[in-house]
This record gives sequence, structure tokens and C-alpha cells, in this order.
Amino acid sequence: MKLYGRNGEKLSDLLISSGCNIIQPCGGRGACGGCAIRASGEIGEASEAEKALIAGKGKSPNEFRLACMCKVYGQVEAILLESDAEALSSSFGKLPEYDGSSSSALGIAVDLGTTTIALQLFDMRNGILLSTQTSLNPQTAYGSDVLSRIAHSDERGPEALCLAVRDEIWKMAEKAISFAKADASRIERLCIAGNTTMLHFLLGLDPHGIGVAPFTAQSLFGESIRADSIFPKLSSAELYLPNCISAYIGADIACGIAAISTERAGKGPWLLIDAGTNGEMALMMDGKITCAATAAGPAFEGAQISMGMIAKKGAVYQAYEENGEILVKTIGGAQALGVCGTGLVSAAKLALETHALEDSGYLKEDPFVLGGSGISLTGRDFRQLQLAKSAIAAGMESLLRISGCEPSELNEMLFAGGFGNFLNPDESARIGLIPKAARLKAKAVGNTSLFGAAMALFSRKARQDIAAIAKTAVEVKLSSNPLFTELYMDHMMFEEF
Repeated sequence: MKLYGRNGEKLSDLLISSGCNIIQPCGGRGACGGCAIRASGEIGEASEAEKALIAGKGKSPNEFRLACMCKVYGQVEAILLESDAEALSSSFGKLPEYDGSSSSALGIAVDLGTTTIALQLFDMRNGILLSTQTSLNPQTAYGSDVLSRIAHSDERGPEALCLAVRDEIWKMAEKAISFAKADASRIERLCIAGNTTMLHFLLGLDPHGIGVAPFTAQSLFGESIRADSIFPKLSSAELYLPNCISAYIGADIACGIAAISTERAGKGPWLLIDAGTNGEMALMMDGKITCAATAAGPAFEGAQISMGMIAKKGAVYQAYEENGEILVKTIGGAQALGVCGTGLVSAAKLALETHALEDSGYLKEDPFVLGGSGISLTGRDFRQLQLAKSAIAAGMESLLRISGCEPSELNEMLFAGGFGNFLNPDESARIGLIPKAARLKAKAVGNTSLFGAAMALFSRKARQDIAAIAKTAVEVKLSSNPLFTELYMDHMMFEEF
């Protein structure tokens, strides 16, 4: 992975912001040597202390650096090899070669999520990632899920939701451009992936048909438009919107399938789960793609949680007990600012383990305090988690049963998005989010939607591949499926301790 930093930024921070789940057992304090990876480029010299820690892990200081101690002053390449799996669990391989002709082009890839937005700025010539920006989707002011936003649009029109998301994406783009000390005039292409409703709002289309039976969309996209029709300052850029599969299976999951399928050709069956607000999932089995979506709510993205936040620096992603004391781990090893989705799962597992939380979801000690971190969670927070995990678990089981696949038969269970980035399979299985039979198959794969969008940004061949996925994928509609309804109630309870 090619990255860009300046002013001595830590490589670990750059990797985390780009969607890599880098494991730092000591919290990034340079005390354990657990984040040793291969890195080269414009980086500072390794200190003797860093070399000693690397050697202590049985690795050569001439080949490896500690991500938490390696300082970046320009372009750097972090080589994500399979042998480095203990350090990095988010790798999709290389981006396609840029198929344009400009020698100075920049490109922007965006994952437009219901709750969060992620943006990456690339130097198209060499594939270097110049900047990553994340933000809450400002449309949350009009409702936490797509149906509530569609209802607002029905009453007052889509204009406010359209302008809110356009403005936010452009603000993020300006921040990325400023960080890279670049010029907006160099932007040649943009690619924005998202669910079908989000793309409707982006273009100012009426999403009413998505919210009512028979659930039809005005467009399933797969088209290029002038970027200045959305972002007036980009007069010479192209904006590409990848294909959606259906009204509720968007371009985000189509891009996600494209991002991971190349390296997994012939290695099925595998299940991809984007446990965001809409809970989209896809099963690849016997060369066929079967998809489903379920309304999980925003708990896995830290929204509507009393001290919740998106998965970024300072978010608690794990809570555990040691010598009778509750401790936490945060993204980037920073001071705890809030709790992200995986931190909520981890806290629930701990609360169940200590009998503060009953398997029914009742919190006996309200709020549940996470040691001296300053973070606490309420009974309502755990109820939100309960609803979200039931929707995802029931959706997965329904899709597998309908497809005739047992959880134990899966080769991989892949969790995408900000939640998946810090997934703990043991804790997820312990609260009933994932099947115990597939626990060892669970793996975080980062933001597959964003990587797929970046693929389409660089390559028109990648766009064709995404279009083929959208055309051939089959949707299983869970909203009216009695099996899903039954399983949703079955999965509502937490696992007993």
C-alpha cells in the first residue's frame, strides 16, 4: 500500500486512517514490537530501541519497521504481505493501473454511507494514497436510517438531504487537497459508491419508490456524469457512480464484492457482511452471488449510542478485565473519546461475563462504566446493540439457509466497513452476532466499498467488472420472509454466560 504523510506522522496512524486494522498490543506506545511491518520510502531512521524491539520479535531490523515508531515525511510504501498477517488484516492487493493519459491527475474515491462517509485522495500516476478523510453523514439530522430520510424527503423534498451530503463531501475533499498541498484543478476523476438511497440523494433524485412496495429505484446507476453538476469547482472532472444491484443492495456491496473477489476466485463459499446501518451481505457459492439486506440501525457505527463515535482515533474498540480491573484499548492508542461499534460489542461481552448484563438485555448496573477511561454505556445502548446484532445474525442465517450452506462450510466470513476493521471474532460469537461454527472463519477486511470505488476510479475495466457483478447477483428479500422474522426473534437474546 502506497501512502503519503508529512511532518513526521506515525505510519500506524496513516495505516489506520486508510482502513487498515493494525494490531498494536501495547496501544502504540512502542513497548511491545507487535506492529512490525515492511516499509520503505521517505521515512525517518529507526532508533536503537525500535531495532531492539524488532529483533526481539525474531525479525530483521534491516527489513522491518514498527508502525507505531516509524515516522513518515513523504511517500511511503507499506508492503502488506500474507506473512505480516499478525500485524495487518486489511489488504486487498494492488489497485489497478491508471488507464488515463494525464501525467498529473488526482482522483477521489468516496464511500457514501448512511451514517459515515469516507474519502480518499490519490495520485493517479503512481497509485499513492495522499489523504484519507472520514466524517459523519450530516443527513443523520433527518433520520438515522434510509426509511426515515425517505419519509422526510416525501414531506419536504430531497433538496436539503442532497445539499447536506454534497457540501460534506466537498468539505472533506478540500481538507484532503489541502493536506496534500495539491490543487483541485488536477482532479480528473471521482468515484462515489454508496447504497441506492444515498446515491439518489446525492444526485437529487426522488427516492420515494425505494421506501414503498414493490421497492423500485429511479436509477441503479453505473454511469459517468460531469463532476461540476455536483461539485461546481470541478469543471473538468468526471464523476462515476458504480452500479447498484437493487433498491436495497447498493453500489457499496457491488464494489465490495469486486474488491475481494479477485483474490478469492475458486475459494468459496465465502460470505461478505457490511454491518453498517443497512446490513448488506453477499454469499459467493458455486460461482453464484446471492445478496440480502436488513435494517440493522446505526449502532455498529457508533451512532445513537450515548458515548458512541465512528471508528477513528480515540475510539474504544475493546474492553476487558485484568486483575479485577476494567481496561480499554483505543484506536491509535489515544485517550478514550468514545466507543465505536466493536467497542460496544466488546463491552457487551464483558458486561455479560461479569453478570452486569443479563442475556435478556437488561442492564443491572446502569450505566456500565469502562474502568477509568471516562466511558460508560447505558441500558439503552445495549438495547440498540441487541436490535442490530439480531438483524445481522438473522440475515446471515437466513441467507445461508436459503442458499443451502451451513456456517461450518464457509471458507471465510468477511466483515467490511468501519465495524469490521476492529472485529473480534471471539467476542462477536460470544454475544451471538456470528455463528460459533464460523468463528474461526471470521476476518476483518476493512472498507471494501471504498477500495472497490478506488478500483473503479483507476480502471474502466474494474467498472465493467462491477457492472457484471450487479447484473448477475441475485437478491433474497428478507423483509417479507417468514424465516427471517422467526430468526430475528430467536437471535434477540444475548448468549448466556
